[in-house]
Amino acid sequence: MMPQMPNLVLTAEDLLLAFVLGALIGIERQWRQRTAGLRTNTLVAVGAAIFVDLALRMGGRQKPSGWSLMSFPVWAFWAREPS
Repeated sequence: MMPQMPNLVLTAEDLLLAFVLGALIGIERQWRQRTAGLRTNTLVAVGAAIFVDLALRMGGRQKPSGWSLMSFPVWAFWAREPS
């Protein structure tokens, strides 16, 4: 079965955003000559976005039962349902 196109577009948008933000953080760290630079931060950001996307696809977009800082990222993605 083919995935729905809006889901693929949302995933692509999320991965692109993670790539850009990770690259910006990496550029700043490389400019200040810190240990973790552009490649490291970009890979970590994209990897984290893939992990969250897979978790949401496998576990569904269920609203968390209790409020905590740990449930905020999942809740933030849950609110963004494809139309």
